[in-house]
Amino acid sequence: MMDRELSSSLGAAKTVLIVLLGVLGFVVVAGLGAYMVVAWNVSKRFDREVSKLRAEDRPVGYSGLDRFYDLGPGAASRGQAYVDAFAKFPHDAGEGSLVLYFGETPDIEDEIGRDALEQSRSFLDSCKPSVSELQALAKDTAAVRFPGNAKTWMEVEMPHLAALRAAVRLLCLDATLAAIDGNGDQAIRSIGAAVTVADSIREEPLAISQLVRIACLRLTIDAIEQIVNRSKVSDLQLIRFQGALNQVRPDGLTAHGLIGEVSLAFVDPPGDEEWASLPPTISQPGPLLKFPPYLRLETIYAVQTYDQLLEIGQLTPFDRVEALDAFEQSLDAMPDFGHRTARSNGRMISLVYAAESRCIGLRDAALVALAALRFHSATGGMRDSADELVPAFLKEAPIDPFSGEAILLRGRGNGYVAYSVGPDLDDDRGLTLSDVGNINKDGDLTFRVIALPDR
Repeated sequence: MMDRELSSSLGAAKTVLIVLLGVLGFVVVAGLGAYMVVAWNVSKRFDREVSKLRAEDRPVGYSGLDRFYDLGPGAASRGQAYVDAFAKFPHDAGEGSLVLYFGETPDIEDEIGRDALEQSRSFLDSCKPSVSELQALAKDTAAVRFPGNAKTWMEVEMPHLAALRAAVRLLCLDATLAAIDGNGDQAIRSIGAAVTVADSIREEPLAISQLVRIACLRLTIDAIEQIVNRSKVSDLQLIRFQGALNQVRPDGLTAHGLIGEVSLAFVDPPGDEEWASLPPTISQPGPLLKFPPYLRLETIYAVQTYDQLLEIGQLTPFDRVEALDAFEQSLDAMPDFGHRTARSNGRMISLVYAAESRCIGLRDAALVALAALRFHSATGGMRDSADELVPAFLKEAPIDPFSGEAILLRGRGNGYVAYSVGPDLDDDRGLTLSDVGNINKDGDLTFRVIALPDR
């Protein structure tokens, strides 16, 4: 009796086990089938994105970006010449030296101590050959391509970017000290060289490169502000500073950098070889497993986000303000699944656009301030707006990239300030963030002259 019951129980258990295994097998097969269907659909979407880029003659992958970045004969040798020059001076001036070279720029109302000046002059004396070499290289404004390729850009640091920024700092230091010592011509040569060195990465199609370029151009504008407030500058020298600033072309940088970001989105994860001429499909299981549908979906949404940002880049800086606000709201509305890369990278590029607009605002404020200083030197008077300086001292009144109106000009104490209202669109009457003292305000983007010179 017991044997019969045991046998019956075992039979029932086997039946249950068989049913469970059958169900599990069905779930596995169904799941695998669903995965393959999703993978196939995502892969086709992925291929369509690649085909679309190629149809528009846009670069795809490492090799495609390298071909896009082919700047013709001589560009690579000019890049190597810059790298060789960068290697000949220290990139850290050392503790206690003038912070114009390494650190925050001192406020124009703060006195630079004698010890700091002497230490800076001593440091600069040791770098004079490098300054002369950089000035000589900067006479050639042809396109420059720095060593490296798209694959190494993504997998290692780009050392020329840090070195380039140090070179701009060195030239700005030389310009400032030369102006303080009464050598205006040397100051102008170094400022002009700083603009050209910063501009040497203009063709590098990566967002980080263009962000460094923006930072270098801002360093140059800060140096000019230091010079006009710490030395006596002639009208001819002011004209040449205006000429140097007119070479500063910060707009369009972010859009150019996005070309590389889109291209490099279509490569295998780091460590894998680049795909063959055709992107991987469902018929190529190796790459498919290395680059699963989820990552492909992330790439598709990220590239679509980049394309939105490229369209925003075609707008004027003023029109971008509203477009970027709407773009930020669209990022907030994205679901988490498949959109994390699009959201994080989209916000990063949005911030780069903001940095670009700030640089435009500062450049234009500097142009107005220098024109006002020239007007005062010629007449002893002061104007209340940029329009009144056209055309004798300013070719045209620059438009604030944030407000869409003219750059503002306002007297302050014995001097004046030219300014953009900045991204918060509030006219803080030429006060910077530190002056405003309100964390809810951005302050204005200013170029100041703290004391008008005697005629």
